Amino acid sequence: MLDSLKNIQQWVIWWPEALSDAKNKVAKRPRQANGALASVKEPGHWMSFDAAIQAAKRYKGKQAGVGFVLTDQDPIVLIDLDNCIQNGELTQTAKEIVYNLDTYTEVSVSGNGLHLLALGALPGKGVNKKGVEIYDRGRFVALTFDIFENRTEAEDRQDEILELYENTVLNENTVLNENTVLNENTVLNENTV
Repeated sequence: MLDSLKNIQQWVIWWPEALSDAKNKVAKRPRQANGALASVKEPGHWMSFDAAIQAAKRYKGKQAGVGFVLTDQDPIVLIDLDNCIQNGELTQTAKEIVYNLDTYTEVSVSGNGLHLLALGALPGKGVNKKGVEIYDRGRFVALTFDIFENRTEAEDRQDEILELYENTVLNENTVLNENTVLNENTVLNENTV
């Protein structure tokens, strides 16, 4: 599972933190091995996969997990699909994305979204349109290793990534689920997915 990433020293830990201004929402902030906040811009804060696993075990009382930092030095693209699992089923748009990319896919921390990791690069900055986020740098992904449909390895999907990126950026009416119309760009920051 993600064997190609385990040798890259871009791992952090995280644990859920309740947000005071949001109902049932939790923050997932990257942390160093000692529990201090980590920056996605500071490689000195990151660690090996094995060190991250050990650090997460030390903070198991906080329900700590591991995460991977996306940089322009690695070939990883993250596709984060929010609220795409409804009543135990994928929305139609999520099905199309998952089956078209056919790469590492896991259920997200919320239990109702998916993370896809693929090999490739974006032609521009990351995009966040309601329900679909695509990044290749400046973020970290809180991983669960809750594999979806036996998709255990990040595959080379450059062409598929470009097509999804263009469709997401250009199509103002992409619908991820019946409650969400994707029609807004948001500003990138150090928030996590």
